Amino acid sequence: MVDTVFAPWDDPNVAPLISFKNVTKRFGDFVAIDDLTLDIFEREFFALLGPSGCGKTTMMRLLAGFENPTSGSMLLSGHDIAGIPPNKRAVNMMFQSYALFPHLSVWENIAFGLRRDGVVKDVLNARVEEMLKLTRLEKFGRRKPHQISGGQRQRVALARSLAKAPKLLLLDEPLGALDKKLRQDTQFELMDIQEQTGTTFVIVTHDQEEAMTVASRVAVMDEGRIIQVATPEKIYEAPNSVYVADFIGDVNILTGPVKAAGVDTYSLDFGGTEPVTANSDRAFAEGETVHLAIRPEKIGIHAERPDGPNTVQGKVLDIAYLGNLSTYHVQLPNGQIIPVVFPAARLHGKILFGLVGAPQLAFCWINDLRRFVLIALPYFWLLALFLVPFVIVFKIALSDAALAIPPYMPTMKDGLSAMFLQLDFENFVFLTEDDLYWKAYLSSLRIAFISTVLTLLFGYPIAYAMARAPHEWRATLMMLIILPFWTSFLIRVYAWIGILSTEGLLNRFLFWIGAISEPLTILNTSTAVYIGIVYTYIPFMILPIYAALERLDASLIEAAEDWGCSRMKAFWLITIPLSKGGIVAGCFLVFIPALGEFVIPSLLGGSGTLMIGKVLFEEFFSNRDWPVASAVAVILLLILIVPIILFQRNEQRQQDAEG
Repeated sequence: MVDTVFAPWDDPNVAPLISFKNVTKRFGDFVAIDDLTLDIFEREFFALLGPSGCGKTTMMRLLAGFENPTSGSMLLSGHDIAGIPPNKRAVNMMFQSYALFPHLSVWENIAFGLRRDGVVKDVLNARVEEMLKLTRLEKFGRRKPHQISGGQRQRVALARSLAKAPKLLLLDEPLGALDKKLRQDTQFELMDIQEQTGTTFVIVTHDQEEAMTVASRVAVMDEGRIIQVATPEKIYEAPNSVYVADFIGDVNILTGPVKAAGVDTYSLDFGGTEPVTANSDRAFAEGETVHLAIRPEKIGIHAERPDGPNTVQGKVLDIAYLGNLSTYHVQLPNGQIIPVVFPAARLHGKILFGLVGAPQLAFCWINDLRRFVLIALPYFWLLALFLVPFVIVFKIALSDAALAIPPYMPTMKDGLSAMFLQLDFENFVFLTEDDLYWKAYLSSLRIAFISTVLTLLFGYPIAYAMARAPHEWRATLMMLIILPFWTSFLIRVYAWIGILSTEGLLNRFLFWIGAISEPLTILNTSTAVYIGIVYTYIPFMILPIYAALERLDASLIEAAEDWGCSRMKAFWLITIPLSKGGIVAGCFLVFIPALGEFVIPSLLGGSGTLMIGKVLFEEFFSNRDWPVASAVAVILLLILIVPIILFQRNEQRQQDAEG
């Protein structure tokens, strides 16, 4: 039986799956990819290797469709894919962050792209189960990403990427987040899965060992150019430049003039006691300065001078014991220090001492006191600023007014027990008998709800635009949002009177552009109240939504587009659900104060607008019926507690979902 070597790049009759032809990508004046030409073949495991900023990630994003070339062409199966959006390409990408959708289960993450393609239910279920089995995740299908380990999340990302059976799978630093041992194990898993599926893999990495382990060929890149493309063995054993030799693994570079020493053999004078000889297919002129690369493991160390060529005396400066190997740092006669890797030797004469710290006296009672203070402070704050005032207001609500001014009967002059016996719920009964109060509560709930919805509709686009703005603009945009707070709230509300009145700026502007012939009546209506509340509280909606959107990993949106979503679809399926925490927080921050608002309805709504805040203000300061006003306030507070509890529960669910 003859073993066949997989090397389609050596067969001129095999057409490549991917062809880069003179591709250049510029970002302004910066050239990220410089006139690149490259072929990648079907079923190949191809590695792009290079330092940060060399262009490897840009090259991958070009393949994925997230960037388009400035010039040149990219062919996939003979078709130019430049300009084709990610969701229309037979290419999928496994992101460095994995880009798993945190609000979806493992099963739903894998099924995401299949659903976008409209795959029928039975076929979809079978494909997802197949991917779970392939990646050994059968037991974890119903879990959320935060409920599994890093290695398992990596396999979920791989399973999702393979679910649609793409022609090409791109892997962007897929193992970078794993520890060394797990990374080594996963490298072989990737190779096995690639061999089983037959999918063409292109991996981007800066880890030389990773590239050398998994890849059938490696492309070493620098400054947007490919320096060498070859098998791992050729890259390591026969680098075509000092850059490649130095970048791949450890190497010793000897530099000096050469002269011929035989057929394809040269003698290099590197400044040692005697020159060394080496073979080369490349011809050199006598006296030409060249570089000789020698891997550390190719050098032997002997106590006595051995017979044979290329023998140099040196001084061992240090030895690093690495388990099965030892690295010797040897100084050559010319002063150059080279590493030499040799089978491990025990380091004699070195004794390691460990210092054990002296026991320290533990002041348990101090720690207990600190813990008590930390726990007690929030409760003390709650007691002083909420519970005590609430109890006072509640007591007044159960009292009778004497001449409509304090004190409120009964008092404590006859004793605490006597006072409690005389308290009653007469004021609360009065509220149920007078329609004014219930209408005010219902009207306030309606106005607060509509105002919250309007604030969300205006605030979300603003927060979204801020989160997507360039980083250098965001501080300025944030300043513009909070700038109104530097002006008195009362002055800002008064300003709307001058804007919304029949002789105000709005009507004057509409007259000027010819939009109206009669002035609009806006002031002293519910519309003016909605405008005032939205204007006043919109920062409270924008800021939490902006915070949620700013934390949103941009790769999640790219991942959604990569698996078949249009930008709008990705917005509804990913952006909106993942910003839900900010939306809920913003809605509560607007709804709660809007429900008890009295300044805005008083100044902008006029007498026709009924809100419980206005009623409460009039009871306290016009009618001076504090017991009834306190009963109104207690009921309002109880109504407000409901959204506060719901908000806290939502926050707890968010924390649980995030792990």
